[in-house]
Amino acid sequence: MKPFTRRCLAVLLIFMITVSYLPAFTLQASGNTVDYVYSGKYIYNWGEREEEATFLSPNAIAFYTGNNTYDVLSDYQGGTGTSTAPSSALYKALQKLMKDRHTKITSYGETRPLYQYTDCENSGGRISSFYSGTAIGPNWDSGSTWNREHTWPNSKGLGGDDENDIMMLRPTATSENGARGNKAYGQSSGYYNPNSESGGEHDLRGDVARIFLYVYVRWGNVDGNGQYSTWGTRGVMESLDVLLTWMEEDPVDTWELGRNDSVQSITGTRNVFVDYPEFAFLLFGEEIPETMTTPSGEAKNAEETPDTEETPDTEQTPDPTPDPDPTPDTPKDETLSSETISAYMQVRTENSLQDLRVIFVCNEEVLFSFESLSVTVEFTTASGAKKTYTGTLGVGSEDFTLFRSVTADGDTFRADIGCLLFGRAITDIPEGTVVSATVTLKDPTGAALLSGNVPFSE
Repeated sequence: MKPFTRRCLAVLLIFMITVSYLPAFTLQASGNTVDYVYSGKYIYNWGEREEEATFLSPNAIAFYTGNNTYDVLSDYQGGTGTSTAPSSALYKALQKLMKDRHTKITSYGETRPLYQYTDCENSGGRISSFYSGTAIGPNWDSGSTWNREHTWPNSKGLGGDDENDIMMLRPTATSENGARGNKAYGQSSGYYNPNSESGGEHDLRGDVARIFLYVYVRWGNVDGNGQYSTWGTRGVMESLDVLLTWMEEDPVDTWELGRNDSVQSITGTRNVFVDYPEFAFLLFGEEIPETMTTPSGEAKNAEETPDTEETPDTEQTPDPTPDPDPTPDTPKDETLSSETISAYMQVRTENSLQDLRVIFVCNEEVLFSFESLSVTVEFTTASGAKKTYTGTLGVGSEDFTLFRSVTADGDTFRADIGCLLFGRAITDIPEGTVVSATVTLKDPTGAALLSGNVPFSE
């Protein structure tokens, strides 16, 4: 039970937020000063790197109300490890909270000017490069000195609105982005240590762990469908042990908390693992370290991990979410035909280059029948030159990634009752030079299942 004075303080802070009409205000909380500086409706990041956050900001306090307070959410049952966490009541409750409050979905292009708010330091000025803290921008120079880092690699499960979420997509000096590539975060050989770019000046281990958890829960990225693994060298994070160690050893700083406030002013939602790192331990059935520094201070009040056998009050348990990726029986190859597969071409422009991808939509019955198919894409440029790409399509293929039920928003396509196979970047060529493309999909015998001109879709 929280002390009475803490509850009073929380009520007072929420009241101050409600009645405040000024573009900026100063609030004393636990001996710290929070200054919200607005530009229009957006909040500038008010924090500093490596300054431990030992209090919750006003907007963070106001975010967790009603059935979404820490006291209520922390009573939900978590999992017993990585295999059961995604089906737990706590996972679903946290996912529902972040999803329901996510009222603005950012597009890839519009993130560029928003970083001057989310990734600045001390309410304005230049952008702080994610890994090193080097001052970059804020003006966009077409990727010459800085670009955007998918902290959850694009090739490991992104393929819709999650791909452009400003919570995960971070501004980074171009050289730093290239150094990471798509390696999984970790501390062993073959993994990427996020502290390497700053020479240890900045500790980003906890930051990337909390971003990982946000994507893992908010977007449900928990199963690679044979294309990648969430954990390990083929995944995004080395292991659960590393994740929780980094959470504890690199506590939330005010820069992370200030960024959470700034992103919320843009999208409406927050990363709950920044405000309450305690949830990371509860989610996997682990004890919360009592000595861990957190913004809420709840870690030092932690009791024993809730009994995972116990089911919480059904009135508080969110509606269960069906298993998003049941594995159907492998169908016979004769289900593969031009009648069961359709294709589209996606064109995305970045740095004045065209990022060309092929999207295959198929029905549910052929979901796992792509294990040895070949794809040939021949592009024709305005000058009449040809450029050919050949790859493989299927579960386990490194050329394509598998998704289900992708919406038609933006530059993705809907697969109402089936699947969507989303190709990686095929090639980069100057904008406007490609005029057409022919795609051929062949079965293991070399027979063409699908062949013809594929329409471009921005």
